[in-house]
Amino acid sequence: MDTGEGGEQDAQADSANHPELYRAAMKGRWKKAKVIFDQDPDAVKRKISNLGMTALHVAASCGRSEFVEQLVKILSREQLEAIDQLGRTALHHVALAADVDAAKAMVNENPILPYFGDVNKHTPLFYAAKWRKPSESKKMVEYLYRVSRDEDLLRDHV
Repeated sequence: MDTGEGGEQDAQADSANHPELYRAAMKGRWKKAKVIFDQDPDAVKRKISNLGMTALHVAASCGRSEFVEQLVKILSREQLEAIDQLGRTALHHVALAADVDAAKAMVNENPILPYFGDVNKHTPLFYAAKWRKPSESKKMVEYLYRVSRDEDLLRDHV
């Protein structure tokens, strides 16, 4: 991961080039984003924030479940593994938002996502358990715990 000035400048440049996509992801406006993706297919994987977030990260962090679910349908497995500058996948952001439906959509497409750690090796389960009130995150913690217990899957893919 590039943490130097060049990477940050590239992320800022992309953000400046795609403010419409950033706003669409932030507000959950799938139809607007889909028009952008149709015109520029590479936009689905482009970093659009100064933190190195893709549209999926932005929508996930804003709790835009329907947007995330639609975007997951057009992303490859590898694109779902994209990380921001802190090493977080969009599943980390979904865990913080306690959005179980979005988490299910992502994990159904890429079952190894729950095992990805950020730069500090913190998994999405850690994020769900640590950074939310228990009353808000119980279902997310239960779901991520359940899908991250397959040791064979972990051994085969990580």
